[in-house]
Amino acid sequence: MQFSGQRFFGTGAPTENASNGSMYVDVTTYTQYFYYNGAWHVIGANAVQIQGVKVATTAPTNGQNLQYASSTTDWVPTSPTP
Repeated sequence: MQFSGQRFFGTGAPTENASNGSMYVDVTTYTQYFYYNGAWHVIGANAVQIQGVKVATTAPTNGQNLQYASSTTDWVPTSPTP
């Protein structure tokens, strides 16, 4: 990891502690993170959690919605049943 002021750059998710307001960019996926309240948080347009529950990385197809799957404890794309 390379440090440049309050900005961090590297590969993979950040694991180091930082000061509030620090930014981190994973240079392989361009995922952006923001450090506050003692933890790194993903920022951007993609939801990775809803109320602390992971959202599956599988992209939905037309007409699908998110449904909680207790078997995987994830929100997953699912086709509605009529």
